[in-house]
Amino acid sequence: MKKKLLFIANPVSGSVSKLRLEHQVQKHIDSDRYEYDLIFTDYARHLTEIGHAQKAEYDAFIVVGGDGTVNELVQALVYTNIPLGIIPAGSGNGFARTMNIPLSVGGAIEAINSFHVRKVDTIRINKHYMVNVGGLGFDGHISKLFHHSQKRGFETYIKLVAAEFMHYKPLQYKIQTPDGVVYKEAFLVSVSNTGQFGNNAFISPTSKIDDGLFEISILSKFPLYAAPDLAMRLFSKSMHKSKYMHTITAKKATIFLPENYTTHLDGDFMDLGRDLEIEIQPLSLNVLVP
Repeated sequence: MKKKLLFIANPVSGSVSKLRLEHQVQKHIDSDRYEYDLIFTDYARHLTEIGHAQKAEYDAFIVVGGDGTVNELVQALVYTNIPLGIIPAGSGNGFARTMNIPLSVGGAIEAINSFHVRKVDTIRINKHYMVNVGGLGFDGHISKLFHHSQKRGFETYIKLVAAEFMHYKPLQYKIQTPDGVVYKEAFLVSVSNTGQFGNNAFISPTSKIDDGLFEISILSKFPLYAAPDLAMRLFSKSMHKSKYMHTITAKKATIFLPENYTTHLDGDFMDLGRDLEIEIQPLSLNVLVP
């Protein structure tokens, strides 16, 4: 009996048109092994609703979009036996890159044909799940601006970073783990499952997707002359070695937030409440990988 797949695309991701996607799926899918449906979401969090409603109908769900779109479906698939497949179509595709999923539509579909399942960790933050990287401070601020931007893509993101960098003021954070309490004034605080924002920019190069742990990366206030070195470290997997970076590894933590904080989960701006209760969820998600 053929397996039944549901392809769900986020039209806001924008890098894959409906017509091209339909053509690529038809061209590359192994029709001897799979039958499929293809739908597009209509509004934010629609994908989560679809996932919950259709779990009994399909053998796997395939997301077409970026990390934020993946995050929407994770909310429905965590702690189920239904695997998540990905066709990367976002600005950074950090989770797909970590899973070594091809960035081309055809290549990603060919990987799905193998139906090779890997179990990975997720992170629960309050009542929401995350698979890649969440952030507070500057990157949360940028994610909020990016969320409201009319243009998407990596170029828009970089322009926002350049425009906002000089004006952003670090905030004071209190971070509690079973090992103690840390008070830090920070430019940004990241919670990492995979370690990379996307586009191979690694905020936490030591993070592993299936080790039952997460990392909290605290980047302290730094002088302007240090910015080029920090940017280089992001792309050379050495950010954790900077004297401005403090890393906490944990299974559980609470971050007590300043009043004017902004948060992103997997790249999407999100309001999660006053304080963040964070806990690793070991091997709680099945992902289709090459």
